[in-house]
Amino acid sequence: MVVLLERFGERERERAGLLRGGQGVGADAGGSTRAAKTAAIASHSSSIAMNARTALAQAPSLASDRGIIAGEDWQLSWVAGVASVAIMLPMSTSEAIETFDCFGGSVSVIVMGAGPGGAPAAAVAMVRRRLLEWHSQFSRFEADSELSRLNRDPRETVPVSPVMARLIEAVLAAAAGSGGLVDATLVGEIENAGYAGHFDAVPVPLARALELAPPRNPAGPRVRPRWREMVVDRSRGTVTRPLGTRFDSGGIAKGLFGDILAAVLDGHQSFALDCVGDLRLGGSAGLGRSVQVANPFADAVLHVFELRDGAVATSGIGRRSWLDRDGHPAHHLLDPASGRPAFTGIVQVTAIAPSGVEAEWLTKAALLSGPAEVRRWLPHGGLVVYDDARFEVFEAAR
Repeated sequence: MVVLLERFGERERERAGLLRGGQGVGADAGGSTRAAKTAAIASHSSSIAMNARTALAQAPSLASDRGIIAGEDWQLSWVAGVASVAIMLPMSTSEAIETFDCFGGSVSVIVMGAGPGGAPAAAVAMVRRRLLEWHSQFSRFEADSELSRLNRDPRETVPVSPVMARLIEAVLAAAAGSGGLVDATLVGEIENAGYAGHFDAVPVPLARALELAPPRNPAGPRVRPRWREMVVDRSRGTVTRPLGTRFDSGGIAKGLFGDILAAVLDGHQSFALDCVGDLRLGGSAGLGRSVQVANPFADAVLHVFELRDGAVATSGIGRRSWLDRDGHPAHHLLDPASGRPAFTGIVQVTAIAPSGVEAEWLTKAALLSGPAEVRRWLPHGGLVVYDDARFEVFEAAR
């Protein structure tokens, strides 16, 4: 679970053209209205669902209990768990928010002010439309998706769409930048581990999975990596790869989609996009947001990062976990060297980066590398949670 709060101080209010104490309309399922000064909570846990009325009622006390408000005015900036409901925010009619199901989880978007995407409501609708289209196009669980067609195509060189070409370029950059730790070509291996379809099971409790896990070791690259032989030709719109090579879009795709949309949304006053825990923030007004990182072992907040733009990605071994056919704990983060789920001594990493793609591969490389090498993968800052529930916050390198 991640909690997002958006703070508006005097300077930010002036820049955003907002009035202190002004009121607007917040439309929930019952069409109720709310006063302006309120906080919002966003939960990215599928087990927590609250409608707009509940979120508005609970958020001030939740934020206050965590000592975050500190006497400042807060504006409703996020409501999660409200599937497919657009909500106009209380302080200004120039904002729009929507939360909907996509990528096997919950996606939320908030846009403030008009910009290249049109009015806020139009920009939010555009984001929703594009993400749902990309979900259908890049899911390995959809037999008709472009990704699935590419993976089963018998040719070495295959025509691809422009976005697919960009995705494969991002995949190759992630593999090269991580020294082969982040390898998206391990589709056969992840299927053999038990992740061959949409994951909708109850995860194995993290503490129990760690009890059953093998000895901890850092992950390593594959001896003969397939990705080194892949070539993207943008001018011809083709991808060439060794026969039989398949790849998984995974988190890199979510990071890329956030980056593509950010190129448009940056022209609006403020925006925040959450693709199932991958966050992309920005906007011309430079409004600050607090991003709270949750404890994977308990319902608690570990740390708060203050950000105005950029990206945040979190990878962990607890959200998608199961017992394989032999009763061994498994999850979706593989050690390329062994092809098996990695247990490195780290259970969760949050990485901050200028782009969503970079944040995605940095968080995975940090977790896979193990405690001894984790710092090198967090140059822009982040947070690491270890097997024993200790956590460590890393500031950006100077």
